[in-house]
Parts: sequence; C-alpha cells; structure tokens
Amino acid sequence: MKLDKKLYPGRAYPVLMKLRYKTVTSGAPVTGAGITLKMSRSEILFTADPSIELGTKVELSMEWPVLLDGRVALQLIAEAKITASEDQTLTADIQKYRFRTRGSGARLQEIAAGVVQWPVARASVPEQPVALRAHA
Repeated sequence: MKLDKKLYPGRAYPVLMKLRYKTVTSGAPVTGAGITLKMSRSEILFTADPSIELGTKVELSMEWPVLLDGRVALQLIAEAKITASEDQTLTADIQKYRFRTRGSGARLQEIAAGVVQWPVARASVPEQPVALRAHA
C-alpha cells in the first residue's frame, strides 16, 4: 500500500522537517523522532522511530522553517491520531494545532545566518539535505 497516494486525495505538500512525538493515550508515554514527508491542513505523513500503533493519539512537535516577522523561530505543535502505517511511515489526522515560539540557541544562530539544513534519514526521500533560506 502506498500511503502517500492512498491517503492524500486532496492537497498535501512535500515538507521535510525534523519531528518529535509523544504518545498521549493511557499508559506510559512513548517518545521518538522522525521526519515529516507530506503535510496538509488535516493530515501529516511522517517517519517515526519507534513506530506507533494505529489509533494512538500523539503530540507532534516540528521546528517550523519560516521565521515570524523575519526574526522569531517557531515550533508547530499538533495533536493528532495515527490512522495508517506501513513499516515506520505513518499517517495521522491532525485534530488541533498551534504555533509556539522557540528559545534561542545554536539552531537559531543558523537560522539568523540565512541557511538551515534539514538532514534526511530515510532512503524514501532525497538523500541530500534540503536547504531552506530564511527570509530577512
């Protein structure tokens, strides 16, 4: 089954961002990391290590690649439910989302310098890092 073809009949955009997740269902929370592959307003296709079971509610946290007002780094937080999986590639329905500001640090200095490199860890996406230019 090709998740990206079957589950994205509408508009979905190829967006590569680092992603962290935490399960929020009953029991001990499971945390992990991954890479977003495609996003729409209501769904997200991403890799996860370790994988997550169908029906699990998760909180997804992504470093947003665009600065607010050209200077403030943002983080996208989404509450979602896992609706499909194939190996370590998952699809989740986004139920709520919000943007938060991120603290300062070395990553923000890279953004301020104008180039952010997003490493890609899976063979199913381009092997070269994706370079994004911050708008001044």
